[in-house]
Amino acid sequence: MKMRPLFLGVLLLISAAAASAQSESGSAPIVWERYKFTNTAISIMLPKMPVALFGSDLCHGYTKNSYFAYANNAVYELTIVERSYAEVTKLACPVKFTFDKSTLAARLTELRNSNEKNVETSGTLHGLEVNKFAADGVTRWIVGDMDDHRWIELAIAKRADSAVDEDKFIDSLDIAADLASAQGKQVGLGSDRTLGDADMKPPAVADQPKTAVEEPVRIILKPRPSYTDDARKNRIQGTVRLRVSLLANGAVGSIEVVKEVDGLNEQAIAAARKIVFLPKRTNGVNVSVVKLIEYGFSIY
Repeated sequence: MKMRPLFLGVLLLISAAAASAQSESGSAPIVWERYKFTNTAISIMLPKMPVALFGSDLCHGYTKNSYFAYANNAVYELTIVERSYAEVTKLACPVKFTFDKSTLAARLTELRNSNEKNVETSGTLHGLEVNKFAADGVTRWIVGDMDDHRWIELAIAKRADSAVDEDKFIDSLDIAADLASAQGKQVGLGSDRTLGDADMKPPAVADQPKTAVEEPVRIILKPRPSYTDDARKNRIQGTVRLRVSLLANGAVGSIEVVKEVDGLNEQAIAAARKIVFLPKRTNGVNVSVVKLIEYGFSIY
């Protein structure tokens, strides 16, 4: 098992500052570059700095870190699910499961039983076993790396006519021998908002449908907001309602608070900035929309 560095906090601070500087305008040019991910030896090519979502299921013994980048009517995802080394009390987890091959098997069963009617194929990538699940609008690859106590998920969500190079994305996955040899830009905390296309171009007339076609906005990721310490201490609960602009270029635009919860509005806004979506299209042309988004805060 590869050793984990003790300077994680420094890396996160540096990468967060870089991500914030890049995302001030809410958009960025599509430039495929190699990115690496804090505390792993994994890297992959992405079109922009991704937004990051960090989570865990300590009762099942794992952490789950996901990264999403939008470009040209497609969303590219990398998710790393790996064994957690955190201590868990019996009070927090009356039943504690072991993270092993059965955990991966359960994930594969979940995809096989999905309502998305996945078509499954299998193969290998860099000597690792891969299960590919293809459905309308999304393709997902599960790369098993259980000798290193983890698996990696790659996914592309897209419109039916979106031009994507699956092989370019998938084949770029690299697992270095150790942290020091991993190449690419450090992602850390990722971008503080979803970055749209700075150089979006309208489709050619020949590519537009001859009959009226409307495709609604398709939300790929709606991150959950976190509590502030003060709100939790004072047991503040409620629902924040936001009016969010989901722009034609894939960026999150203006956000207006429609219904407030004192002390939690900024948490909801921060989560809304990281919504990842495929824009609405009318007759093959992306259009901006305004959606009402709600975030519920409850203390259990």
